[in-house]
Amino acid sequence: MIKNILLASLVLFLTGCATNPYQEFYTDTTNGRNILAASYIVPPPKQPQLFRGTVQDADTQKMLEDGYFLIGYSQFNTSAVQNAYALDVARKVHAAKVLVYSRYTNTVTEMVPTITPVTKTIERVNDGYTGIPRSGFDPGPRNDRRTDDWDRANGIAPSVSTTTITEFDTTYVPTAVNQYDYYATFWAQGRPPILGIRPRNLSPEERQALATNKGIVVMAVVTGSPAFQADIFKGDIVTRVNDQEVIDIKSFYHTIVPPLQGRLATLTLLRNGQPLTKDVQIGIRE
Repeated sequence: MIKNILLASLVLFLTGCATNPYQEFYTDTTNGRNILAASYIVPPPKQPQLFRGTVQDADTQKMLEDGYFLIGYSQFNTSAVQNAYALDVARKVHAAKVLVYSRYTNTVTEMVPTITPVTKTIERVNDGYTGIPRSGFDPGPRNDRRTDDWDRANGIAPSVSTTTITEFDTTYVPTAVNQYDYYATFWAQGRPPILGIRPRNLSPEERQALATNKGIVVMAVVTGSPAFQADIFKGDIVTRVNDQEVIDIKSFYHTIVPPLQGRLATLTLLRNGQPLTKDVQIGIRE
C-alpha cells in the first residue's frame, strides 16, 4: 500500500499535475467584491455542484434566469484535466455551481515520464564470529588463518542473509497526448430579487441605431421575479423608471434601490423599437 501511494505521488509530481489550470487561468468578474458579504447572495454550500455544459450561450441564459450571478471563469488549453480541480476552485471562490466545457483540439507528442519499480536484493554474509574470545582463545583479526581453523573445528559455518529493497527508475518515452480547450463558469446563487432584471449597457451599435446614449438592455429576467410577473422580456430596453431617466446600469440601480423598494414603479421600455410601459411591484430586500 505504501509503495503504491509513493508511486502515485511521484507520478503526480513528475507530470506537473500539482498545478491547477482552473486556478491559474481564473478571471474574477466581481471586480474584487466579497461574495460572502453581498446581501443579494445566498451563502455558498460546503460542496459546490459541477455540471457538464452543453451550449454555452443557452446555459448562461438559463443560469441568469434561475437567479445565479456569474462570479468568474477559466479558459485554457491543455491535456485532460479532472473535474476535481474545477470543484477546488469553486470552493475557493465560494461558488454554488460550476459549469465545465471541453472540446478536443489536437494531439501532440510529449515526453512522458514512466516510473518503474525496481527490486534489488542485497546479500550479507554472517560467518558467526561475534568478536568474543572463544574458550579463552583470542582468534585475533578475521583474516587470521587460526580463526578459520577454529571455526571449522568447532562447527561454526558462515550464513547468508538477504534484504530486499525497492527503488524507482524513471524513463521518458514519447507519448501521444490529446489536447482540449477548457472553459468553466463559476456561479453564486442570488437571493430572491426585488426586481429581477439582469441588465447590460447599450453597445455602440445600439446607441447609434437608437440615436441615444441612454438606456439599458435586459439580458435576462429571473423566473418568478416581479419583472417576470410584469411580462418584461429579454431584449427590452429600459429608458425610464417613473419620471427618472435611465442612463446606464449604475443609474438604474440607484433609482430602484433603495428608493422604490416595496412600491409600485412604472418602467418605460422600447420593445422592437416600439415604446411601452410596464407597472412593476418592486420587492423588499431583507
